[in-house]
Amino acid sequence: MSPEVPLYNSEGNKIGSYVKLGNLKVRVYGLYTAYGFDQFILTTNEFEKIKTRFGLSIKTQTDIFEFL
Repeated sequence: MSPEVPLYNSEGNKIGSYVKLGNLKVRVYGLYTAYGFDQFILTTNEFEKIKTRFGLSIKTQTDIFEFL
């Protein structure tokens, strides 16, 4: 099983997370609380559209070093 990856909004706050499933599917967590989005299993294309629509991103290790 793939690891759970955190999702952050444009302000840098953790909003939710996701896990990659097989067959080009993604399981998202926490978006219902933040955005009222209640569809939890998405295709990778749908997930990319949701990330763009809500301005979500994945923080990388290089982002952490920018704050130091």
